[in-house]
Amino acid sequence: MICSECYAEFSLSSNQPASKITCPECMHMGEIATSDVMGQIALAKNAEKGWLLKAIIPTLLLFFGGFAYLWMIMSKGRENEMISALGDGLNYGFIGGLAILAIIVIAMAIKYEGNRYDVYF
Repeated sequence: MICSECYAEFSLSSNQPASKITCPECMHMGEIATSDVMGQIALAKNAEKGWLLKAIIPTLLLFFGGFAYLWMIMSKGRENEMISALGDGLNYGFIGGLAILAIIVIAMAIKYEGNRYDVYF
C-alpha cells in the first residue's frame, strides 16, 4: 500500500483485525478495504508478479547472451577453431538474436509497467 499523504510504501497483512490503516511514516489514517476489494488487490498483485517474471527471464537471457557474444569476440584473435569454422554466420546470428531479445525485453517491461497495481489510501 502507498500512503496518499507522504507516498511511503508499506505492506499490509490481509488478516489484520483492525478497521483502520495507519501509515508508519506520517501517521495518516484510512479505512481498510472490504474483503472483496482485498481479493481483487491480491489477484492484481499476483498478475503483476507473473509479468515481472516474464520480464526478468528475457533480461537474463539478454545479459548472458551478450556475455557469450563478448567472450566470442574476445577469443576470436586466439585461433579458435569453432569460431573460424562457423565464420560470420555466428557473428550475425548472435547480433540478430540479441536484437530480438532486446525488443522482447522492452515489450515485457512495457507490459509489466502497464500491469502494475498500486493501492493508495
